[in-house]
Amino acid sequence: MTPTVTLTFVAAWLSAQPAPSRPNPDEHVTLPLTAWSTLVDSATPPSDVSRPPQPVVHAQRTITGAFDKGLLEATLEARFEVYDDQGYLQVPVLDDSASPGEVTLNGQPTSLVAQDGMYTVGVEEPGAYDVRVTFFRGQEQDRFARRLQLRLPAGGVTAISVLVPEHDIAPRLAGGVITGAAPEGPGTRVTGFLDASGQLDLAWARTVDHKGAADVKTEAAIRTIATVDEGLVRGVSVVDVTVTAGETDRIDLRLPPGVEVLDVTGPAVLQWRPDLADRSRLEVLLRYLVADRARVVVRFQHPVVSPDRVELATILAAPGVPMSGVLGVQAPAGLDITVREVARAQSASLRELPSELTGLTNKPLLYGFRFTEPPQIALSVAHHEQVPLTSTLIDELQASTVLLADGSRITKLRLDIRNNTRQYLAVTVPPGAEVTHALLDGQTVRPAAPADAGDGALLFSLRQSERIDPESGRVHVVQRNESLGSIAHYYYADPGKWTLVLDANQGTLHGNSMIRVGQTLSIPTDGPLTVEESAFVLELAYREPGGGGLSAFGSEQVALPGFDVDAMKVVWHLYLPDDLEPLDFDTALTAYDARRFGLLRRVGDFLDVVFGTSDAQAGGYESILQRRKVIYREEVEKKDLAEVAPATFPLVGTRYRFKRVLGDGEPPRITVAYLSGGAGDVARALAFLLMFALTTLALRRQGRWWEKAIAGLGTAALMVAAHYVLGVHRLILWAAIAATVVAIFRARDLRPRGALAAVLREPWRLLELATVGNLVRAALLLVAARAMLGWPPLQPFVLLLVLLVWWRRWVRRDAIVAPEVPAHA
Repeated sequence: MTPTVTLTFVAAWLSAQPAPSRPNPDEHVTLPLTAWSTLVDSATPPSDVSRPPQPVVHAQRTITGAFDKGLLEATLEARFEVYDDQGYLQVPVLDDSASPGEVTLNGQPTSLVAQDGMYTVGVEEPGAYDVRVTFFRGQEQDRFARRLQLRLPAGGVTAISVLVPEHDIAPRLAGGVITGAAPEGPGTRVTGFLDASGQLDLAWARTVDHKGAADVKTEAAIRTIATVDEGLVRGVSVVDVTVTAGETDRIDLRLPPGVEVLDVTGPAVLQWRPDLADRSRLEVLLRYLVADRARVVVRFQHPVVSPDRVELATILAAPGVPMSGVLGVQAPAGLDITVREVARAQSASLRELPSELTGLTNKPLLYGFRFTEPPQIALSVAHHEQVPLTSTLIDELQASTVLLADGSRITKLRLDIRNNTRQYLAVTVPPGAEVTHALLDGQTVRPAAPADAGDGALLFSLRQSERIDPESGRVHVVQRNESLGSIAHYYYADPGKWTLVLDANQGTLHGNSMIRVGQTLSIPTDGPLTVEESAFVLELAYREPGGGGLSAFGSEQVALPGFDVDAMKVVWHLYLPDDLEPLDFDTALTAYDARRFGLLRRVGDFLDVVFGTSDAQAGGYESILQRRKVIYREEVEKKDLAEVAPATFPLVGTRYRFKRVLGDGEPPRITVAYLSGGAGDVARALAFLLMFALTTLALRRQGRWWEKAIAGLGTAALMVAAHYVLGVHRLILWAAIAATVVAIFRARDLRPRGALAAVLREPWRLLELATVGNLVRAALLLVAARAMLGWPPLQPFVLLLVLLVWWRRWVRRDAIVAPEVPAHA
């Protein structure tokens, strides 16, 4: 705005103000300070109207150089024009991150000054100037770089010409345009132009051509598992390639003679092919350029020419590539592998093999080798002798035998059988036995008796392995005490698969897991099952006639039938008459018979229950969950011990249980020595009296040595004989206790009847026994009694020990001090 226009606006504004009613020569005009400042600035003419708005203009620039491993060596040629004539001026020409070398201005050497992030050159007069700078940018690296960045002052168009040390590249120039990328010597010359921003940002990438590069350096780590079979060696090699210089889009591997490659996989693998010109080379083409690491997994095989010398082969690195390798050998269990020759490799113990190798297989390795060059390893292969396998097996044999008072026996058998190809099962029952019934999976069967077989031999037809139709499955008839879990365990060996049976029988069960005896269930196949090993249950019962009644004492032998197959587990329940007391069981089976106790033990247990107490204290609480766990364990133990006998006929008498796992092939036998009930009572009474007499003889005060020797020998013989009669050992102990009590009374010359009469006449005499010593002894006796109640088998031993010590103490006292004669005597 010119001064004339400004003054015109001011005059118009003043004329628009209202005129005063009376003129006043001393009146003033009031204006805001900002309005006054603007008015003054507008009225002041500019001091220099000829100064240019831009003091320096960069007309043209050219950068020419070469970039290698992160370092740019280039020359900057620039022309700029200065229009400011106010004196000395610093003109920016180059980023101060560069390292300048020779600098000339209009052909004359000069220097650069760093200022505000740029190198500047100083000029004093307006005009056109040409500057030339040689410089370095970046830092040399061990590996190559593919990005170049440089900052120039904003100005005109900048031409670039940079040589990069790679062929077949795709360059990109941010803030500019690429005009050419032509091969030149060992690299590619990239030309183009930058925009006026002056920012150089050049990047490029190699194009994948799978031609390989001569300047690429790699290393290889090889891990191979070789599986030696009868006529073929199959292998898998894991090759980890590390690129130490350059980058590559292909991996070349070496194949030993005779090796056939089956497959090549890996995250970066695009495809693979054997070299048509050189069959010993395998070319693996990658999806992209790899500059660090790449993994290749090669599966191969080669034939076994001779089992006496099997040359092991492994995938190797290309010639000239450093490598380190580990080779592991495995084979089927039926082959015997022996090392014949090892050259250019070192044997390694299996513990020294790296986990990267052992993790390639879930089978045990037989041998291990390390190598850094192509190894030469020869093995020999031989067959182990084959072991015949049984085609039929009795998983479990459950038997119940009842011995009756007339000597006859009734036996019921249940056999869980698995069969593959066998047609018959031979069962040899005892001579004279009469088979009462035979069932195969609940269906009645009739055994055959071959003419050439011995007495008692029967043949039962077996079910063989069958082909299962996955659509129709199998049919099962529900038996007593079965559940969906037990049925699933029978067919699938897994009770948890009961839902398969439930889902396949929705029309019958309607989603309810409760089943009834006699129901027909469809059993589906578990997966693509086509052939199933036949499994079934054979039940057999027979009766053996007796030769007369059982005597007062003697022995009886019972035996199970003989089978022409092995039984893995035998559980046998033997029932004897209640009035029969077994003295000993002679058998190869393990006895799990129920324990019985004598009269004194039962009386002691009764008193313990009546008068015993238990502590109620913190920590004694047992939750219902813990109690359920205890009940579950007890039920499992009962199942293992076969608490439920496999029989449908009445089981009378006292049961004794026996069990055996992995039998010796002989029919199980039990020989039981017994006494009748009356004979057992007489034996126990005689043992009590005899032990009482022997103890009395041993505790005689004036007894001779031979009397004590007779008592000791008699006691030892009685203890051995008592082993065969139940409850006699405890009676012997109580007899010794009773004899010791009598000996104590005799040592003190006490007569129980007279002492009791004296106490009844004069009861205050009991206070004479309340001495400190007697009270201490009573407390010790109470503690001992408490301990005995905590462990019942300890009771008679502790009591006998206390009485013997008491008796011995009084005998020694009477030997020193003459005993006083009681007044009532």
